[in-house]
Amino acid sequence: MALESRITQEEIKKEPEKPIDREKTCPLLLRVFTTNNGRHHRADEFARGNVPSSELQIYTWMDATLKELTSLVKEVYPEARKKGTHFSFAIVFPEPRTKAYRKLTALDYHNPSGFDSKDETQYRNCIVWLEDQKIRHYKIEERGNLRNIPSSEWPKAFQKYLQDLNSPFEVQERQEALDWLLGLAVRYEYGDNVEKYKNVQPLASNSNSNKPADPLVNLDCDSPDFKAGVTALANILKIQRHDDYLVMLKAIRILIQDRLSPEAIAKASQSKEGVPVALDKHVLGFDTGDATLNEAAQILRLLHIEELRELQTKINEAIVAVQAIIADPKTDHRLGKVGR
Repeated sequence: MALESRITQEEIKKEPEKPIDREKTCPLLLRVFTTNNGRHHRADEFARGNVPSSELQIYTWMDATLKELTSLVKEVYPEARKKGTHFSFAIVFPEPRTKAYRKLTALDYHNPSGFDSKDETQYRNCIVWLEDQKIRHYKIEERGNLRNIPSSEWPKAFQKYLQDLNSPFEVQERQEALDWLLGLAVRYEYGDNVEKYKNVQPLASNSNSNKPADPLVNLDCDSPDFKAGVTALANILKIQRHDDYLVMLKAIRILIQDRLSPEAIAKASQSKEGVPVALDKHVLGFDTGDATLNEAAQILRLLHIEELRELQTKINEAIVAVQAIIADPKTDHRLGKVGR
């Protein structure tokens, strides 16, 4: 199963500083994806919420060693018990920005955040840009076939380009080939501008690093635990269900900020002085046969009318806001005029 692990016996025998009491600590779910083709799964197999089909779910603890995980895999995966099998482990984790984004940004690509490597036109344009601006392996007159992006022969030109650069990847391995070319371009860029990059400070020293990051960026929106947690909060707060759980989470955040923040609670706690109302001056319209019930019905009707008035006020405000956006000619409701 893939390559041989380089874990030494000393690392396996090393005891953790603070052992975990497994009798008192709840185990965690470790998702393991196996392969027996001598290679790890490609990164794009985990993109857009997808995962490989060869998943093993192992419940273990944070102090579990690779040797222990190997034994657990052997218990449920028969092929792993074959003589001569070697294990190689790799960690898969969500990353808000891809390697291509970081490298394209470092190379001053015109639109690194909007680049989609799965778009054929964008992919080909990026390859041509790398050759023209950074790699420059071919002479200008030799780049014609590579620059002919709409041509059906472009894949052949790209395959020849990879071979001329001694790339370890074929044209079918799109993501790997692109990442390799980006790495080559970065090396050339640094080699051409050693003095420029020699004194560059790491990002951690940048003052912008102190800014709080958006906590929603690194969330795994397809995680069952995430979906269950958002659904539970939505049910507690009586928020309408939505197919997009991230939208539901944002609605929960807005509700908490508007109604459960310290300012909102303090405002709601303030006592409001009402105007005395004589119930005998308001006709109920029906008789329950009980004076106490009649008074309760009158009070409920008055409260309902007050709520309807507040609703009408909000509707009017919404209409004014929409008109300010879509009205043509523009309407200035403050001046009572239409147009300029």
